[in-house]
Parts: sequence; C-alpha cells; structure tokens
Amino acid sequence: MPKQVGPIRGIGTIDGNLNFYRSEGEYWVRTKPGVDTDRF
Repeated sequence: MPKQVGPIRGIGTIDGNLNFYRSEGEYWVRTKPGVDTDRF
C-alpha cells in the first residue's frame, strides 16, 4: 500500500473509494474492496 508523504496528511475517505488512515504512526492510503458479499 502507498504511504502518504509531504507536509499535509489526512485521515478519512475521499470520493468514496480512497481511504486515508494512520497505522503504527505512519499514514497510509488504500482503496475500498471491489465487491461486497451481497453482490458476490
């Protein structure tokens, strides 16, 4: 997963697909899973 770098770091969701979060003191970005269990 990509790590956030730079002076501005965020936590939350953007555009419904990107999740910005903090784990073990570092800031990370991940996408939401593609298919939920109801659609599968």
